Amino acid sequence: ILNLREKPTLFENRSLNKNNQWLQLHLVGTSINRDAVGTRVRVIAGELELLDEVRNGRGYQSYWGSRLHFGLGTEQRIDRIEINWSNGRLQVIEGFTASQVLTLVQPN
Repeated sequence: ILNLREKPTLFENRSLNKNNQWLQLHLVGTSINRDAVGTRVRVIAGELELLDEVRNGRGYQSYWGSRLHFGLGTEQRIDRIEINWSNGRLQVIEGFTASQVLTLVQPN
């Protein structure tokens, strides 16, 4: 983390549970902006329901990309991903394993 007029701060993930799962989504727009800014995503994995939105320009002198990262705890599978593209079209995909990066292209 870049701190204003201070030394940077470095965080290290020292999670005791090494079985924690995750999902990263890289969304690619076609008929909308290429980075899919404004697209909203809902991930359902077991009892978890997680929401996020692709944003641009996240902070002063910083940028961590447009990939969405979802922490899934111990859930091994993603039941459903709902992508509400910024043009209003809804895309639903189902049945993925956890701990991977998925690149999804906006359907025509």
